Amino acid sequence: MVGSQRGWGGSCPGRLIETILQTRIANPVVVVDEVEKAGTPTSTNGHTFGLAQSLLPLLEPMTAQRWSCPYFQVKFDMTWVIWSLDSLRAQIALAYRAVPFFCVAAARIAVHGRPSLAASPAPISAIPAK
Repeated sequence: MVGSQRGWGGSCPGRLIETILQTRIANPVVVVDEVEKAGTPTSTNGHTFGLAQSLLPLLEPMTAQRWSCPYFQVKFDMTWVIWSLDSLRAQIALAYRAVPFFCVAAARIAVHGRPSLAASPAPISAIPAK
């Protein structure tokens, strides 16, 4: 998500910065689906690299305003990024702490039901012209 420091064999900018620079869109919508399933991988020497540690500085407004990219080593204002952390099982995920607390504390929570055809908006062709 955020990339890695230069100097490592497989170092690269994060997907977020790469997208912003390639598309020249400063306020992308980032959807993290099934956030409750995000694990925390551990390297062979014991370092953890989880989604929670990556997202916290990007979600919290004060740190997002002066977020430092580990790859480019330049500060970016990431407060313009629109985040959607999705979970179909929000209540279960929160109850079992599968979704890290920071996601709940740093974001606005919108609970919605399972998508259905009946709840879908009408097709554009069905909207009367003015």
